[in-house]
Amino acid sequence: YFPRRARHNQQKVRWLAPRLPCTCTSSTSRSQEVCGYVQAKNAFLSSEKGSTHHNCEPEPRGLRWGRSFIEFKAPTDRYLVINRWPPSSSDANRNIALRPPLHWHRHQTETFHVLEGTAEFLCDGQKIIKKAGDLITIPTKAIHTFHNLSETHELLIEFVLEPQWRERDESFFRNVQSYRDDCRKAGIPRSLPQVLLFNWVGGVVLALPGPAIIAKPLGVVLNFFGGLLLGKYVLGYKESYPEYYKARV
Repeated sequence: YFPRRARHNQQKVRWLAPRLPCTCTSSTSRSQEVCGYVQAKNAFLSSEKGSTHHNCEPEPRGLRWGRSFIEFKAPTDRYLVINRWPPSSSDANRNIALRPPLHWHRHQTETFHVLEGTAEFLCDGQKIIKKAGDLITIPTKAIHTFHNLSETHELLIEFVLEPQWRERDESFFRNVQSYRDDCRKAGIPRSLPQVLLFNWVGGVVLALPGPAIIAKPLGVVLNFFGGLLLGKYVLGYKESYPEYYKARV
């Protein structure tokens, strides 16, 4: 009965957090390992399968593929991030990890500046094409995403949200991108409560299916209960990690 119940409990909580094999020997540690999330809640920071990033300076930041990168610009620069995308015909660009999911921002507008190539934006259901030299501003609460439209040329794009949120936005992007990379290198899935906690702090809400008048409040509720309450106060996740971002003095 007990071994069968332990396996059942382990399966129930597997979605809560990445899980690594337990190397502890005490009975307390073994019971925590059976429950799954206690040891694993920060597994992406301690995994022997992949080291964490110490990416606290504005330097080029490699993502999953060599032809793609995200770089955090100096605080004096008008823009926050510059991002290079491969052509849309490549395997890298077809992978959803390089495309922002449909989302919206609770407090900020977002301005994109296309430096090279052609980008297709989807903003509240409307497709908008922008080429090198073009600007586009996404209003607050507008559901949006974008991708490289060209099958032969790379896309180089920079963007910024509102200046008063710059410190928080840089913390958000550094934590999200570094966490994604560390989980990939460790061979473990990302924790949904951790991702939702990052989103809660960053004012980013995933676009849920359904009418916006219902889906948008539900997205905020999901961030609050799944990220803040479950992720932070139950599972012990953090809003930001010093390995990923250190606030500027």
